[in-house]
Amino acid sequence: MYKKISILIISCCWLLVVNAQQLSPKAEISLMTYDPLEELYGAYGHSSIHVFDPELGINYVYNYGTFDFDEPNFYMKFVRGKLKYKLSIQNYKKLIRYSTHLNRTIKEEVLNLSPTEKQRFFDLIHTNAQPENAYYLYDFFFDNCATRQRDLMVIASGDSLNFDASFIKEPQSFRALQKAFLQGSPWADFGVDLILGAKSDRIATPEERMYLPDELSNAFQNATITRNGKAEPLIKNSFYVMEAAPIVIDNNFFTTPLFICWLLFILIFIYTFFTFKSEKNHRWFDHFWFIFMGIAGLVIFLVWFGTDHKVTVNNWNLLWLHPFHLVAGIALFSTKAREGWLKTYFKVIFVVTTLTLACWTIIPQNYHEAFMPLMLILMVRSFYQMRK
Repeated sequence: MYKKISILIISCCWLLVVNAQQLSPKAEISLMTYDPLEELYGAYGHSSIHVFDPELGINYVYNYGTFDFDEPNFYMKFVRGKLKYKLSIQNYKKLIRYSTHLNRTIKEEVLNLSPTEKQRFFDLIHTNAQPENAYYLYDFFFDNCATRQRDLMVIASGDSLNFDASFIKEPQSFRALQKAFLQGSPWADFGVDLILGAKSDRIATPEERMYLPDELSNAFQNATITRNGKAEPLIKNSFYVMEAAPIVIDNNFFTTPLFICWLLFILIFIYTFFTFKSEKNHRWFDHFWFIFMGIAGLVIFLVWFGTDHKVTVNNWNLLWLHPFHLVAGIALFSTKAREGWLKTYFKVIFVVTTLTLACWTIIPQNYHEAFMPLMLILMVRSFYQMRK
């Protein structure tokens, strides 16, 4: 089911339509799909709508993916999920020049719409771009630059539009779908897996897959629209406005999170083995390690409970990575704590982390493979401290 709130907002905007221009018979409306960038902000690609009418001199791109850096408390709002994104109107030729500068491939797909549907689509998106309607609360999975265009298409075409999902060979979760775009950024993939909650491991419906621009393009390519009782392709024409050289992924395994984390575990295990029989408690590493893990756990806790992000809730990483590690790391400086509750704490951490690792395959959240050596480090150092 499409996002009800998004459709409701757009439908209300339709009721408030200002006197938009009447498109000529030569007008065309297209879906523009941009290839991913190496930078994380553009790693998933982008979508926008191109409206072209040579008789009226209209050559605009409607872009749902913009925001204002001058927004008060910009970074705090961004982190807390309260930053509003904006539908902006951009000059087509300037946008193409900028994308050429970025060396970014752009595919344009002309929609097979009737004059009435074109006008309805244009009225909707033009009204949405008005200052009083342009801002919306961004949601990575359910309300973004791609889903908004999907919803506009549904409203503009009505019952004549049919999305055929038969081209989808394998159902995938939200997490699995977005992972394909982070193959060239293994540390970004590692970080995303830390903060995404169990909600991202639900299988996305064919409509929900369209939160990714490439999936939206694929859906439009396989969709049909009914004309006089006959189904016709939704895409009338497709071409590349800008075709850049593909990004070459050249990952060095020795710099990936998986290798670094396993190497760290091996080194710490050897260190623990050779210091275990020493009468001295080598606490210096555990001061650092548990404080570091506690800070990471605090971040996970805050993005779940302290933000409006819907994709970071129900995060099962809190089983092994939580803010209490921060307290333990600081408490290691205290002789009283070491002789008191810390021993019990490390026993609990050892047991809970061991159970989490044992239940790896049945926990309702997909853990990054590099989390395993980190859990093992927690187990080794917890065992070391509870024995000391």
